[in-house]
Amino acid sequence: MKKRFWMKRDIVSVSAIALVFVLGFAVIASAKSSYLDGFTTKYGSVAGTSYNCNICHTTVPALNSYGTDFAGTTIPSHTAHVFDAGLETRDSDGDTFTNLEEITAGTLPGDPLDFPDAAAVIDSIDPAVGTLGTEFTIMGSGLGAKKGKIVVSDASVSATLKIAKDGWTETQISATLSKALPPGTYDVTVYVQPYKTTSPIIRPGAFTVEPPALDPLQVISGPPGAEIEIIGDFFGSKKGTVSIEGLYKGNPKTKKGKVTFWVMDANSGESRLRFLVPKGLDQGTYPLSVINKVGASAGTTIEITAPTP
Repeated sequence: MKKRFWMKRDIVSVSAIALVFVLGFAVIASAKSSYLDGFTTKYGSVAGTSYNCNICHTTVPALNSYGTDFAGTTIPSHTAHVFDAGLETRDSDGDTFTNLEEITAGTLPGDPLDFPDAAAVIDSIDPAVGTLGTEFTIMGSGLGAKKGKIVVSDASVSATLKIAKDGWTETQISATLSKALPPGTYDVTVYVQPYKTTSPIIRPGAFTVEPPALDPLQVISGPPGAEIEIIGDFFGSKKGTVSIEGLYKGNPKTKKGKVTFWVMDANSGESRLRFLVPKGLDQGTYPLSVINKVGASAGTTIEITAPTP
């Protein structure tokens, strides 16, 4: 009987210890959960990613350097277990970024090997003048490996450039203006990932959209049906029209010449086209315009000569 009594007491003792352990673990887990909730409440709107226990721990329950500082009492202007300014301005892991900078960027303030990318810098935007179909080359640094976006805009209109395949690297971006904008000067804004935590880079007035411009030295002349070549700039990547404001039997008449060839260098803007002089206009010299989705050229004439016998 005595032996059974001691066995029961041993069982009761073990059970009590186990209960204390479970309750203690639950209290610790609850505390840790409340700290994480507090972190999310404080930084949920600015944090660059979703954090879990890794914000303070290497492996639970071991603390990383940020967790040690969070729980500590020796940091100036910091109260233990409070996400305050004293903790935010400290660089817990010694990677030269403050804890708040790391949290905002979505990196771990307790891991010296995890830190924000260097700030993006734009060195050049080329070309500075173009039109629909112009291909941009943007050089810089810290642009990130993940594709961002580029917007050309003024106060009233904007266009997002089309990024080329594999056209976004840490140092160079290749993109095309694929939307027609009215002639004028525009800001170029480069958005680097992650958008939420990285400020866009704005280059005011960095790009000017031009309508077609014809070489003023060329002489455009020919009879109806003749194929004539025109050279100039900024004709655009999409075929436009050639329009002649002429006369037919003495009355005003607008005629379009059939375009047989149309090309533009996507970087320099140098352009060429060929068209057929339309029939149905009197002989004479008339205003001629090259028209694309951006606008129309000005100041050029064509001489329509007598039909070829």
